[in-house]
Amino acid sequence: MPIELVRDLPTLEALAKGWTSLPADHPFATFGFARAWLAHFRESAEPFAIVRTDGTGTLDAVAAWAIVTGPGGTRLLTGVGARDAGLHDPIVRHAKDMPAFAGDIAGALRAARGQWDLLALVLRPAASGPLLASLPRVGWTMAAPVPWEQHAVIEFAAGWDAYWAERSRHFADTRRKARKIAQRPHRFYLASPARARDLMPDLFRLHAENLAALGDWRELYLFLATYLPDAVARGDACMPILEIDGKIAAIDLLLRSGPCCYGFLRALDPEFRHLGAGIALTTWALEKLAGDGVRTVDCGAGQHDWKARFATGALATVCVQVPVTPAGLLALDRAWLRRYASHRLSWARRLLARPAAS
Repeated sequence: MPIELVRDLPTLEALAKGWTSLPADHPFATFGFARAWLAHFRESAEPFAIVRTDGTGTLDAVAAWAIVTGPGGTRLLTGVGARDAGLHDPIVRHAKDMPAFAGDIAGALRAARGQWDLLALVLRPAASGPLLASLPRVGWTMAAPVPWEQHAVIEFAAGWDAYWAERSRHFADTRRKARKIAQRPHRFYLASPARARDLMPDLFRLHAENLAALGDWRELYLFLATYLPDAVARGDACMPILEIDGKIAAIDLLLRSGPCCYGFLRALDPEFRHLGAGIALTTWALEKLAGDGVRTVDCGAGQHDWKARFATGALATVCVQVPVTPAGLLALDRAWLRRYASHRLSWARRLLARPAAS
């Protein structure tokens, strides 16, 4: 089937109809997110989308990636959304076609090695196993699971009532705090597109206050300010809100793709922390989403108490890096290299510890 490497935004935009018909199982591979992110970061990121069409010319597979210019001009090939996106897996119309598409991706990457220095992706082995197996054809491939980057996942396979009957025992203290919330003027609601636009300064302020020590979020906020109102209008994002005493107590931002949601940002006013406002809002939002057909919520990477309470399992992810030039080697993240070396050492120890065959 024909493979095309898309390197400019107008060509990518022409794929909108076919792309939006693909069953994306994570929001960072959707056309709406990819187009908005590439348009916003056009000064530092260029499209590098590998697409495939079937015999009728219909788009049936996409790897939504980009080349981001890093320090010293290093060309980093990564998923759309870069480090702010939790997943970079390709998507296909039919799961059975992933092995063939993975081979096509490897061929396209190898043919375009002169256009990039380092490939850096976060992939799910369950979804992108064939791609992980094909990448060594491109170059020296380093892939390792990193425990803190595993994603907490909430599944509603049997609906909200069955889920809550099993999980509610983890929230006895929250139910006591909820009674205190109930005694004060409060309301839960989903923000409309206009309300989402109005509330973004509160979302960004509270999020920055909660996570200021983890980095500079300003460029992400600028992107979200342009992306969110339209995404909420399309149903690609939702903003559950909890107000207490007329003040914003907690805001969740989730990105949606069909029956799958991804928890993107979570912000809590410290004034209402003692009331369990964050947990109360997440509980309300999850029940609302489950009733609207959502069956999986990916809480993203990182270990937090609230994730442990809500999660029904974990989603394994792998960080993979493939340098193809000296500049790519020099650009490898040193902290990640230490984790990779530790992973390989653990693997070797397990291998050596196996009893010899008699």
